[in-house]
Amino acid sequence: MKPHHSNRLQKLILLSLCLIISLACASLTGSKESELTAKNLMKTQVIMELTQTAMAQPVEPTATAEPTEIPAIPTPAPTATPAVQSDYCFEYVCFSHGDALASDFVGTVVPENDFGAPGYIQIDFTGYPTQNEIFKPFLQVYLAEEFVGGNEAVQEDMDELIAFLDDQPEEVDKFPTFPFKMVAQFIQSKIAYFAFENGSGVRFATQYGQGLWPVTNESLIYHFQGLTDDGKYLVIGVFPITNPQLIDDGKAFMDKQDYATFDSNFDSYLPSIQKMLNEQPDNSFTPDLAALDKIMKSIYIKAE
Repeated sequence: MKPHHSNRLQKLILLSLCLIISLACASLTGSKESELTAKNLMKTQVIMELTQTAMAQPVEPTATAEPTEIPAIPTPAPTATPAVQSDYCFEYVCFSHGDALASDFVGTVVPENDFGAPGYIQIDFTGYPTQNEIFKPFLQVYLAEEFVGGNEAVQEDMDELIAFLDDQPEEVDKFPTFPFKMVAQFIQSKIAYFAFENGSGVRFATQYGQGLWPVTNESLIYHFQGLTDDGKYLVIGVFPITNPQLIDDGKAFMDKQDYATFDSNFDSYLPSIQKMLNEQPDNSFTPDLAALDKIMKSIYIKAE
């Protein structure tokens, strides 16, 4: 029984008893009050009946508080995953190498040096099918802000790369030479823009040097430069390539040339080589440019 109902019942019973006692006492005053006594007994009977009625009524349940609804904890959105399954990951850099362009990969965390050069991730390709007298195949990934490092000239080159990726011109006089410095970019052949897993970039065939020299199979490279979609990471790929239309030995070629004549014709020589290479199919190069593109397109830079 609920407390408020018990209190009400006790009051009714007490009131009834008081009336009964008072009426009983009143009956002792004599017969003159018998009529009043009869009336009081009738009132007592009515009160008792009301008391019994109250006791018979069901007790209304006390309202209970509604349970507090605990808000659901939102499930975090799944982290974006690459569309291409990665075969190799080092630190936060992943890619696929399904065409087996290397027998192994060696990842290195290169720290910032004492001269202020930025740190970066480098992945070397061992067992690569074509070796080069100047360059070995590698991937490098830098934090773009650290790569620029407040250097105005490097910032200009970075802005230029961003513009190239946005505009995608078919003909370019010169791309940035990242990560190389103080070198001439002889040609820009086989230009192609494409996206990788979480960024975009450009690849081209070129040769770097600092003087008069022919474009040869011992120096030609596939050069990729790109940025992640958030602009946070700079991705660079350098891979030696060859083509049967090029000479192999630059020194042997120069030994047969008149240096003065070659010098005077150099400005027309380079465009002719660039045009010739542009006319060659991708699969005429070793490795096939499409196989190198496939690696570049599979690159995925994981968020740190």
